This record gives sequence, C-alpha cells and structure tokens, in this order.
Amino acid sequence: MPPTLAGRSVKAAALAMAMAMETTMPRKPCPLESVEQCKLAQWLDARGVLWTHVPNEGKRKPRTGATLKRMGLKRGVPDVLIFSHPKIGTDMSRIISGAAIELKRQYGGKPTDEQIEWLDQLDQLGWAARVCNGADAAIEWLEELGY
Repeated sequence: MPPTLAGRSVKAAALAMAMAMETTMPRKPCPLESVEQCKLAQWLDARGVLWTHVPNEGKRKPRTGATLKRMGLKRGVPDVLIFSHPKIGTDMSRIISGAAIELKRQYGGKPTDEQIEWLDQLDQLGWAARVCNGADAAIEWLEELGY
C-alpha cells in the first residue's frame, strides 16, 4: 500500500497542494503564441536574418484546408524556418544548414508528434532544430548559435 498523508496517497497530497498553490499564488499572465511570434519576428528582422514563419496554426474551412494540402502544406512544419547561417567565425557557422523553431507559449504548450518528427528530420539534415517556450527562450538559443 502506498504511503499516505492524512489518509491520502503522497501523489494525491502533492496534487492537492499544487492545486491549492495555483489558486492562492498569482500567476504571471502567459502571452499568446502570436505575441511571442511577433516578438521573435521583430528580433530576426532587426538582424537581417533570412527567415519565414509557416502559418500552419489556426482554424480553416474544410475546403480551404483541402486546397492548401493539395498545394503542399504539411502538418507539423516548424513555426520558424531560418535560412541564414550564423555569423561567420562562430563555431556553428560551418556546422548547421539553418535553424528551425517550433514556438510555444512560455508555459503550457506541448508539441505534437508531427512537430517533433519534423524537428528530428531537420536535425538529421544538418539543421539546428528546437522547441522553444516563448520568444525569449528562442532568442537566447539563437544567440548561442551565433545569430
């Protein structure tokens, strides 16, 4: 029998404590992914990086979705594709072909299986690929790469 705390399992007690903390401790508002994307876009543009955002998110009418699929839109493609190489002279400038970011909210966002698969495949092709929780995390990683 699992250990108990006031007649509850340790797991149940931990869950209850976490729920109590969540309701009593104010949580900093979590910016929407679109806000994070705009912040990252501004940072990339200010540095003259050749990049694009792949607008896979959002709800579409079935007919529009079918047309886009026929045109080649793929599920799970990362949000940000960076075609520029890191600055010449950095350790990564001759190692990576580009960079791919699946951008999520600062907390609470989880990548899909398709997104993970895309990042894995790009990594195998020589791209730096990562899931980043928020623009600040993405910018920090890109700076580490030499962008």
